Amino acid sequence: TTVPPQGESGEMYVGLVFEHCELGNLQHVLYAQPGIDVDVKKKIAKDVASGLKYLHTRRQDDNACIVHRDLSTRNILVTNRMIAKI
Repeated sequence: TTVPPQGESGEMYVGLVFEHCELGNLQHVLYAQPGIDVDVKKKIAKDVASGLKYLHTRRQDDNACIVHRDLSTRNILVTNRMIAKI
């Protein structure tokens, strides 16, 4: 969907929409819940790896993949079901 130009300059408005992840970022989750089970941590790692694989194998019209340039615990969101989203 294209958003109409904003103001007199004719610049296009660009915005990002994120899924609401109740637990916040992974950094917060790890500090707030230090006793997280190892199996849950493994699942989070698999979620992140799966997300990266999707980004790296998704092709656009120009045949280039999407690269995440700042992957860190503060940039990984976690749902209340402990599903990690990048």
